[in-house]
Amino acid sequence: MIDKKHAKASLTEIRGYQPPNGGESFYYQVENGVNLRVAIWNKSSDKGTILLQSGRTEFIEKYYEVIQEFIQRGFCIALMDWRGQGLSDRISKDVHLGHVRDFSDYDSDFINVIEKVYEDLCPKPWIAMGHSMGGHGSHILIQVDPGYFAAAAPSAGSGRHRTGSFIKASVIKDIPIWAFHGDNDKVCPIERDRKLFAELKKLGGNMKLTTWAAGGHGVSDKMIAG
Repeated sequence: MIDKKHAKASLTEIRGYQPPNGGESFYYQVENGVNLRVAIWNKSSDKGTILLQSGRTEFIEKYYEVIQEFIQRGFCIALMDWRGQGLSDRISKDVHLGHVRDFSDYDSDFINVIEKVYEDLCPKPWIAMGHSMGGHGSHILIQVDPGYFAAAAPSAGSGRHRTGSFIKASVIKDIPIWAFHGDNDKVCPIERDRKLFAELKKLGGNMKLTTWAAGGHGVSDKMIAG
């Protein structure tokens, strides 16, 4: 991989949507040599930061409307393209293939960016938020260091049918969590979120679960009222 050394990264206009004003985007090289595209808006916020992560195959540009909503609410918002997605480096020679050697690489990338980039640039408190694989990442992060985050808002992020158990309710019981899920999600079954909700309730945890009747996997657009 070529070290882009925090070189400026582009943000692309899509379907008539311009990148929200006041942001900066750049590349950051994680420890194993992969360059990830990172974007941050409203670093001067006194409300804190939404650490937003997209789902599998998604990219920063897809979240322009969400970013704008949070900017208008006074938050800093930060996100990155996962390796193999958006304008981050590809691991495969086929640039159209979003390949990753091991899913744990996603977790280590996210933690690396948090510790080396967000820690210096993004005001606290932090709220972890993400859809699908991004919601999965949010669950992982709040377990790595529960004290890092003031709250979490994962959408359809409790894992796929074949995903092994990875959320320890006892570790995250003191973190306010507002989870979102469609009850007809065929990708990441809602039963996992319902199970976590029941476990946290027994432990005296603080989780709210909002569901949409007949909602499928793509419910992230319903999370924020415009």
